[in-house]
Amino acid sequence: MGKSLQRKKNITKKPGFRVGMMLSGIMIVLALVVLFFMFTYWSLFDGNDNFIIKHVIVRGGGRWKSKTETVKKLLKIETGKTNLFAVNLADVRSKLEAQPSVRRADVRRILPDTLYIYITERIPMAFLYRHDSGLVTDQTGTVMSADSCVNLDRSMPVVTGFRAAKSELHPGAKLSQVMPALHFIDTAAKTVKEIQLLRISMSSAKYFNNEIYIPCTGKRYIFYISRESLEYRLTKLKKLIPRLKTENPDATIIDMRYKGQAVVK
Repeated sequence: MGKSLQRKKNITKKPGFRVGMMLSGIMIVLALVVLFFMFTYWSLFDGNDNFIIKHVIVRGGGRWKSKTETVKKLLKIETGKTNLFAVNLADVRSKLEAQPSVRRADVRRILPDTLYIYITERIPMAFLYRHDSGLVTDQTGTVMSADSCVNLDRSMPVVTGFRAAKSELHPGAKLSQVMPALHFIDTAAKTVKEIQLLRISMSSAKYFNNEIYIPCTGKRYIFYISRESLEYRLTKLKKLIPRLKTENPDATIIDMRYKGQAVVK
């Protein structure tokens, strides 16, 4: 028994044992401090009834600004029950930006009881395949449901003639294969405002086969244009348009697949 006590005394006298005891004590104190601050934070914020959400304000320039109840359901927020500080703002942004028609979501708390959300929506640029397909895309090639988009312009062009698997044709998917057509639409809008693009076919890898409407002639035309040097060719078209009505009144085709010239027939 005496030897056992002696061994215990010897162990407690070792520097390593003392250091271990000190570290254990420090860890216990730190754990208690952390628990104290967690409890204090919960009491002051997450568990404070003064910060129960009474208002969810959804703002934006399109359809989402009137969808407060839809947003609350999506985020699982109950006014009168959910605490403002129990809502993770980063998670809210992620959930909203996962919606195909949402480009960006800005979220902030307004003390004591309001969650404020501003939604920037994707702007549709073209219909996919047909006007009644129910699918549109923005300038990034993101597929969206036509029913959920802001300011849907029925005169937007239709992009067709591209290949896509069924798995790619759903809201939220990215169609990289339509990017050349979207670039064409953007370039045409900036270069020649005298035409309205109705249909863009991507069936050829070398040129676009389009249908356009020219208001100054009041006519529709089949319009071929090479995929190369688009801005140059569209500038040529801009110069050609004023002469169409007087010099080619019966023309129905404008062919700009050949550099330096436009064939009108």
